[in-house]
Amino acid sequence: MASAASAGVEPVRTVSASRAKILKTVEGGDADGQYVTTGCLLKLMDICACLAAENHCCCSCVTISLDDLSVENEVPIGSLLEIVGQVNNAFNTSMEIGVVVHMESLTTGHRAVICNAFFVFVALDDAGKKKRVPPVLPETVEERHTFRLAEERRAVRLKKRALLQSLTKPSGTATLTRRPSLLAAALSAAEIPADELELTQPQVHYLSETVYELVLPSHANHHGNTFGGQIMEWMAKVAGVVGSRQILSVVRAASANASGASAQKPFARATVSSVDALIFEGPSRSGDRVVLHARVTACFTDSLELELRVEARGVDSGDGLRRINTGFLTVSAFDDAGDPFAIPALQEPWANSAEMAMHSEAVARRFVRESLQRMFAFRAQPVAYHAELSEQLSITNIYGLLRAAHTDAITWQCLMDVKPGQVVGWSRSPCAARVFFNRDTWGLGLVSFMYRVVCPAPMETVFQAIDGLERRAEWDLVLREGEVVQPIDEHNAIVHEVFEALTSDTPHDYALLRSWRKVDESIVIATRSIVHEDVPVYSGYERGTVLPSGFILCPQADGSGTDAFKRFSTNFAIGSC
Repeated sequence: MASAASAGVEPVRTVSASRAKILKTVEGGDADGQYVTTGCLLKLMDICACLAAENHCCCSCVTISLDDLSVENEVPIGSLLEIVGQVNNAFNTSMEIGVVVHMESLTTGHRAVICNAFFVFVALDDAGKKKRVPPVLPETVEERHTFRLAEERRAVRLKKRALLQSLTKPSGTATLTRRPSLLAAALSAAEIPADELELTQPQVHYLSETVYELVLPSHANHHGNTFGGQIMEWMAKVAGVVGSRQILSVVRAASANASGASAQKPFARATVSSVDALIFEGPSRSGDRVVLHARVTACFTDSLELELRVEARGVDSGDGLRRINTGFLTVSAFDDAGDPFAIPALQEPWANSAEMAMHSEAVARRFVRESLQRMFAFRAQPVAYHAELSEQLSITNIYGLLRAAHTDAITWQCLMDVKPGQVVGWSRSPCAARVFFNRDTWGLGLVSFMYRVVCPAPMETVFQAIDGLERRAEWDLVLREGEVVQPIDEHNAIVHEVFEALTSDTPHDYALLRSWRKVDESIVIATRSIVHEDVPVYSGYERGTVLPSGFILCPQADGSGTDAFKRFSTNFAIGSC
């Protein structure tokens, strides 16, 4: 019988078979002072993503893009970095690689999440041309839902890429759209009235710099192209230098205008804290000159944004410059105690309409960036909902719950083992249940709870009992009432839920983005606190916030019922399932 390969059928490969892990102890050469540089982190993440891609394809692969990335914690020298990558889904000639980075203290065992990101790689044949990627087979509940979310992220990615291409200027520079409604929301959030964006003679100009790097053989990967992680490391290095110079120039100008000594601690360092999506448009090779153009686009309270445009040319200057990529990096400022450094506010540094437009677009990007970061981070901050971000927010909502519920980074301890008929609270439990907790989730000091209940009912019946808020209020002893305020689409909605007063005399209410997905035989229902104009703060209620939380429903292997997981993180929380 002919094999699948000889019959021309592509082999299907599992997600687990692609998984790659890198362990790296942070040394002095990896750090800028006390902490690992973001450039070093980007390079290691790109290496891990490449290993996962090539594990899956069994051929050479190259970086095409990196989605938005935010560094949640700094990594001191001596810490262990654990970087894990896996193929989430494959699309013809490309594939999405998910990479998660953890830090671990080798003396205390303390672990914390640093960041996670999504790369897109393409597979190359022996001639350096794109080739088809083997299909991906997800096996676990988490893998199947992540597989589906990768398809949604790809759709968002393609929309954004088409938008950028439509806005590319003849000079070859690109800018993000100035969507009026989103820009207005961003300016409002930043407390900058649109009519105050006036042209003035600046006291401090925004800085720019052009830097050259020679691509050595050590900078090239195993198929001859400049390593994508190396390009990103150079971008982060230049951004850090220009960002530091800009902050110092603002501080000096403020000091010159000040009448007395400042009580603020001195500026100590600047580091890249986030990277907006990068798209690699072309390669560079050993012997090329890589040209990095950096310019500051906006200064904020304790950070600034820079645009990095990367080009390359051969040793013969007549070759002309080839475009490599363009990205926006955020540089955060810190004082000598490691606390955020307040950058002095000066007269706005734009002298023409182009610079003013550049600044307002940076404000809009910051609004989008911080909204998505808050949605994904395990911090009790509600996210300002905006319709233009609905796709990205709903994807992040689901993924945030999956990341929390299925991870080796959390060690669960059993708090309670409930038998059928056992009295719990105000009633008898109709089925078996177990309650687990973790007291330091992701190294952020959060207390997390996970309930596991085996329900003797079909999964659709369990889903309807949870999804319908009126039905849920009939059996959920702490949910007083709930309503769908605004349906977004068939899988997402804005909801308002009111819970009984448990720790005071005032009931708690929540404004939530609720997202749900059904993949094969499992269902995920995720919620996250938001700020929405249709769910204002009501008198008589105490407005609460909830971190990534929700339900995961899976059928029992023997068909006898449904496994229901409810999981959430908070500094203090009470819940039921």
